[in-house]
Amino acid sequence: MRKRLRKKKHVCEFTDFGFPVAIRLVDGANFDLFLDEFIEDAIEANSCYFGGGGKNGRISGIVQLGLKTDLPEQRLKEISNWLDSNSKVSSHLIGETNDLWYGTFDDLETIEEKI
Repeated sequence: MRKRLRKKKHVCEFTDFGFPVAIRLVDGANFDLFLDEFIEDAIEANSCYFGGGGKNGRISGIVQLGLKTDLPEQRLKEISNWLDSNSKVSSHLIGETNDLWYGTFDDLETIEEKI
């Protein structure tokens, strides 16, 4: 398959990787302030994107890590470390990294139930 078609179909070196995430905040944590910090300090600082939302101290969604050449494993590790070290996070679960264009997203519902 030619490079132009691989890019158009998001396959091979143009595969977008991502993972589902669910976060539970400690009681009394400011939801809006935490969400802003999470997006700025964990997501945008690692050149990633987040799609999702939440309420009542719970956040869930999909984090886009980028292409294989963007070192998605390193970005995942940085985001996970940020969540581990944040005092406003009571618990969090991260699903398996998969292809955002052709992967399955059953993992997101499972993670939301566990958190």
